Amino acid sequence: MLLRPPVILIEIGMPNPAYEAWYEKDHVCLGWLLSALSKSVASCAIGASSSCDACKTIEEYCGGHCRAQVQI
Repeated sequence: MLLRPPVILIEIGMPNPAYEAWYEKDHVCLGWLLSALSKSVASCAIGASSSCDACKTIEEYCGGHCRAQVQI
């Protein structure tokens, strides 16, 4: 997971070039993640704004399914 830098450099009021680089790398990671998942799992993460958001959504989705299966 890549940590998101601030969009704007507040000190100078300009766009943060580190954010732009992060955004591109994060969306490559997000694409890889979604392409590696089954359709049913990937469908819950479609629309995620970052790889971190996708991972959290997938964790919640899979966690709920695992707990349901464990409880007999």
